[in-house]
Parts: sequence; structure tokens; C-alpha cells
Amino acid sequence: MARGIGSRSRASGGRTRQWFLVGLSLICGACSTTHDQITGSTSDDGTLAHLVVEDTSGTLTTKPASDVLSNNAAFHQGAGLTTVKYRPIIRASYPGIAPRIINPRKRLQCVPYARMVSGIQIFGDAHTWWQRASGKFLRSQSPKVGSVMVIRGNRKSRHGHVAVVTRVLNKREIVVDHANWLNRERIHIGTPVIDVSAKNDWSAVRVWYTPGDRYGANVYPVRGFIHAKKSKLFKTVANANIRRGPSSGTDRIATLPRETRLEILEKVNGAPWYRVARRGRELGYVYAPLVEPAG
Repeated sequence: MARGIGSRSRASGGRTRQWFLVGLSLICGACSTTHDQITGSTSDDGTLAHLVVEDTSGTLTTKPASDVLSNNAAFHQGAGLTTVKYRPIIRASYPGIAPRIINPRKRLQCVPYARMVSGIQIFGDAHTWWQRASGKFLRSQSPKVGSVMVIRGNRKSRHGHVAVVTRVLNKREIVVDHANWLNRERIHIGTPVIDVSAKNDWSAVRVWYTPGDRYGANVYPVRGFIHAKKSKLFKTVANANIRRGPSSGTDRIATLPRETRLEILEKVNGAPWYRVARRGRELGYVYAPLVEPAG
């Protein structure tokens, strides 16, 4: 690996340790942060041991060099400084997870497996589930235990993919069970999934690669989550303001015209407000007298 501008050697305890200073653009799925500098040190056998990342606040974070060098690190020289771009390995942050792969007697595709485990009776290719659930099952951008995550189709997989949420670990991580991941028709149990979207809206995820014991490098676009609960379709009876919170004193997000169809996510306890979504996207809150069942 080529050292950056400003390389120097330092003797420490009779051992020579090489240091270099480079600019770093850290490309991380869950966050996109530009750091001022990194310092790399070599081990006694001359191999790069670790990277110490210093951000603009002065906070230092140690990154194993193997995580950088094994993830398509690219080095670019320019303006008197070397820029390193790489995708670090992201480890699961929650203890007690034991992802495993099962070879069933009868191989399964992702759709029949998700239908069997979740109880959500939708048929057709995985990428069609989001639209097929419209008006039948509740949809949102928030994972819930028992909901089905719908991954869009892409060039590698035109049919998309569905997986059943079994645990919600935190705002960024969930655990799913699914079948036929990577097209081998096996069952993957306890698979962590991490939200890597910029807005934390679960529109993009990385999926745990069990054989490698880490999150995979690919980022997959997500439509959202389908819940087993039946959808409650309402419509506005007049122009209706959508509020950030269940009160007319909160910010107005949008105004919807009369006859706009909405999905009711929940009724606010003790207040005449509904939390609503439209086309599977959560909007905010609407005053209950402004909507009625869509029939």
C-alpha cells in the first residue's frame, strides 16, 4: 500500500514504526462522514496493523487495517494528499445473535416461506408484494416483529426479495428469517439487517453475510414493511392538514384535498387524532373529524 504525503519514521523502544498521514473519505452504509485524517501504523513484521481515524471533533476511532484493505480500498493522489475510500466491515452491534443457514429437506423460495411464517397471504413475485398489499394489509416504513420486508428488484434479482422480521434491535438494526437468499433455496435464520439510508427511513439496507460473519457489501433498496394487520382505508371529507404531532399546535406538513385516501396506522389514545400513511409512506397526524371510512 502506498503511503501518503507526510510519511515519516519514528523509533520506539528499539523498534521502527512507520506512520503516514492521509485524507480519508469514509464511506459507511449507516453514515457518510468525512474525517480530517487517519494515521496508520505497521506491526513488527512490517504489515499494516490498524488505522486511527480522527474526526473534526478530535474523537479517535481505531479501525482494523484488514477491514479497510479487504473492502476494495481505492487510493487517489491529488492536491498533495492521498485520499482513501473504502467500505468498512460493519459488525452486528447486538449480542446474542446466532445467524445460521439451514438446508431443508424441501427447498423453498422466499415468497412461500414469508407467506408461511408471517401469515400474510399475498401471492406473486416478491417485488409485487408491496403493490398487492395496498388496501389489504397495513404498510409502513417502520419494521415490526412479524412484518414482511420487501426488497425491490434490481439487475441481479428482477424478482426482488421478501423476509420476515423476527426482532427489532434498535432504530437501525433488525433480525429477519428468510429463504432463497443469494438464490440457493436454503433457509437463513436470525439474519441481521442494518438500515443504511441517509434519513433512517429503511429505504436502503445491508444484509448479514453469514458465511463471512459480517454484513455484506451490497446495498439493497427497500419498498417498506407489510404488516399482518388489515389495512383501514379512510378518505378525507374536506381539505385536511397533516400535522407533525397529534395537535393543531404542531407544524403543518401538508394539506390534502377532499377525497384523498389514507391508511390509518393508529388512533391516538385519549385524543381525536389518527396517525396516517399514504401509499405505504407515513405522513403524520390528521384530526379525526376530517376523515371517514373509505367504504
